[in-house]
Amino acid sequence: MALTAIRIKTDKPEYSRFEADKSIIRAKIFPDPATELVDEPVTVTISKGAREIARQEVTLSGDYPKGSLVEFDLNSIADTDGIPLCTRGQYTIRATQNTVTASAIFRVSVVTVAQMKAGYCFGTPLYVYDKMAPKKQPSLVTGVTIRNVSEKTKQGMYNLTYTKATNSLTWGGGAEIPIGSASEIVPDAKGNYIEVDIDEFELPDTDAAEAILVDREVMSDDVIRDEIDKAISEIESSLLKVWIEPTRFATEPYFSEGEYDKKIDPLAYYENDFTQNAKVWHLNLPIQQLIKVDEVSGYIGNTQAIRLSNMAYSCNRKAGTLDVLPFNSQYSYLYTFFVQLSFWGYRSTIAGFWRFKGVAGIERMEGDIVKLIGMSAAIPILTMAGQGYRAGYSSESISKDGVSSSRSYTSSASYGIYSATIEEYRKWIKDNTRRLRNTYRGIPMVTI
Repeated sequence: MALTAIRIKTDKPEYSRFEADKSIIRAKIFPDPATELVDEPVTVTISKGAREIARQEVTLSGDYPKGSLVEFDLNSIADTDGIPLCTRGQYTIRATQNTVTASAIFRVSVVTVAQMKAGYCFGTPLYVYDKMAPKKQPSLVTGVTIRNVSEKTKQGMYNLTYTKATNSLTWGGGAEIPIGSASEIVPDAKGNYIEVDIDEFELPDTDAAEAILVDREVMSDDVIRDEIDKAISEIESSLLKVWIEPTRFATEPYFSEGEYDKKIDPLAYYENDFTQNAKVWHLNLPIQQLIKVDEVSGYIGNTQAIRLSNMAYSCNRKAGTLDVLPFNSQYSYLYTFFVQLSFWGYRSTIAGFWRFKGVAGIERMEGDIVKLIGMSAAIPILTMAGQGYRAGYSSESISKDGVSSSRSYTSSASYGIYSATIEEYRKWIKDNTRRLRNTYRGIPMVTI
């Protein structure tokens, strides 16, 4: 009996190849029906955009009231050359049987939000300012979203109640407020209130109530993730000037034909790139840490003039240069190509000629690169958290019965209470950047 429906769910929203406890994707398949199944095949795939990168065939036999577990090891997902395929970005895991399908979204990161909070921010609450907010939006009182909590609301648990008969909301023992618009202000018993947005199509079909914890608002995961992404972009573009993970790149027309991570510009043809004696092309690609090149073609305008698909490639990883040695049938391509150039007249250069696709980036990243990313992202996060720790106050003094206490929340550097940690991170980055740059790009040389 074929399945009529299916669900799939991952155990975490975010994974990383560089964190042991988050390198295994564990997903559960929930079939419908869930009992008395006999040899029901289900295909589970992981894809990034349009590119499928992993697949498992699962056969369901028996009862699955709690679902069927399937696992993928990020460090084992690689291409035929052993190059990792699961680099940072958003992925889709999909379970399919014939026309029945279900999917879920997850992220792969170098440094996860959880690791940033625990490892680089030491589990601090990361308050952004002195403002109260629900720790979690209502899940039982559906269709209601708490948009704002009044300034003087105290920290604690508050009951949110929906009454079907009167179509009304109650908050913290306060007055019953009938729902009459897409937003309402609902008071509590002490004169404070919440502002809520209401989707009347999603309100419960019966009476519903739940307890909502109100606490100081903390930095959202999206803000932390943005800082991690900014740190990676800064390291790749300015600090190290290499892609920190294997990155699939292509020029046109290849970029439009497949799923690639980066689009780069084609290279110009120069007469001196080809060595007549050795019959070798020496191309200087605009990329460092060049891992491999899959194909090289030459285009005059939009017309392919030569395709070098059966040849020997030699990559200089740090320099980003490629030596192309045609052999066997490729020699006939060479002859035809140079005859074409001679027919149309002498050309020493052709703009946008070389088109290619391949992989570049740090294939086996050392731990200090991950540390560099974590510390670089933690600095602005801790700075914001320090500024929000006491809602902008720089210090406080308390005196009672002759006993006084004074506490400062900022330093001369204005980083807040985390100044010492921020300075330590800045020093480590300064001390190690040159070494890491030399490791992955080499020592800069200038010829005069």
